[in-house]
Amino acid sequence: MRVIAIGLAVAALAAAAVAPMSGAYAKTAKPDKAHEEGVAAAPALLQQTGANCTMTDANHLGSSKTKGADGKDVPTQVYEVTCQEGLGYMILAPETGAPSAFDCLALSVNAPKEGDKAGTGGLYCRMDANAHPLTGLQPIVNKAGVACTVNQGRWMGAGAEQKFNEYEVGCAEGTAYVVQAPFGGSTHPLNAVDCLRVPSDTCVYFPKAKMISVIAAMAAPSGRTCTPTDARYVGTLPNNDNFYEIACSDGASGYIFETDGAGKFKIATDCARASAIGGGCTLTQTAGDTAETGTYTRLTKEIGYPCAVSSYKSFGPDLKTGRELVELACSDHPDGTFAMLPVNKGQAGETFNCLRAESRQLKCTLTSAAATYAKVSAQMGAKGKTCQVSNGRGVGVAASGDDYIEVACSGSAGYMVQYGPGLEAVKAIIACKDAKGIGGGCKLGA
Repeated sequence: MRVIAIGLAVAALAAAAVAPMSGAYAKTAKPDKAHEEGVAAAPALLQQTGANCTMTDANHLGSSKTKGADGKDVPTQVYEVTCQEGLGYMILAPETGAPSAFDCLALSVNAPKEGDKAGTGGLYCRMDANAHPLTGLQPIVNKAGVACTVNQGRWMGAGAEQKFNEYEVGCAEGTAYVVQAPFGGSTHPLNAVDCLRVPSDTCVYFPKAKMISVIAAMAAPSGRTCTPTDARYVGTLPNNDNFYEIACSDGASGYIFETDGAGKFKIATDCARASAIGGGCTLTQTAGDTAETGTYTRLTKEIGYPCAVSSYKSFGPDLKTGRELVELACSDHPDGTFAMLPVNKGQAGETFNCLRAESRQLKCTLTSAAATYAKVSAQMGAKGKTCQVSNGRGVGVAASGDDYIEVACSGSAGYMVQYGPGLEAVKAIIACKDAKGIGGGCKLGA
């Protein structure tokens, strides 16, 4: 079974990317000359950026300064272009280095709010044809082949290596999608994935309550007595049959059910019997195995993780690395973990706590995520940050293998915590006010 994973673990927000701009535009050309200069210079710059834009018009907005890699100010020319495809762009062309393009929807967060003075909102698109950047998403959605009348939209980030922009679009029909639109010249495909099939905190326009409602409606033909409290997409088979999990208010009668490609219910399987379906249930706590606790105690000790294993759940070999993925509960400490255990020589072991597991679309069922809070508090303390963790969530995994969790702290502002691969290696702790470019920023509050 293939589980769709989508979304940028770490989104480099355009607002942050252009933060070093010194004020508005330090030097601004006269209107007629600005137009001439823009039309002359922008096509070549667009080609260098790889932006998906057949230019229809352009203005040279002036010059400013950005910070170079060495921290020094670099004179930078600023252009705005309108495009046949719909979404316009701003281009930053530094005196040294390659130009960059930021689409008008991403930059619309910088536009002056009602009552603000024009020109004080930072870098944003100003040409009349770019006044409504949301309309530029409709042609992209149409090309992606989904039925959606776009009435909401936001830029989620850019995949620098794969060269694509990622957007969320809300539809008048009540659905929402995550769209990955490749840059010009990129080999990345144009993708549109229903928000029903992504982690529940990914889509702003398709909140979790709505997702649960939609999945519960598909499960209604099962005839089961269940008041749904949670739900998730599990995966899709090659024949386009889909699997979803439902958690019930009694905490025990959850199940996984199968639909055909059109969403028609086929069959439901109790969580106790569903371990072979996409790794089994993660929303309903089920009993762990105990037959080989001694073996797993030895194996975790060998990779450097202390755990007197009291119960476990093996999910079999990891598809990417071949290591065994197993959830563990330990009698010598309250927090559980997921472990990647070597099965061949040369493989390294890895563990990730119950909050980090959420970044991998996994959920601890042998222990609660809250049992991890004290451990994360201690890890942060060892890095010089005082935080009594009161809540937490997994944010995502970056292409580098680093992953991020968000934590709320009792009586103080929260943080993003960055971990490297391995055994709970904290690499960085970022204040929420500085973490807007990480997976959409903090959502738990202080």
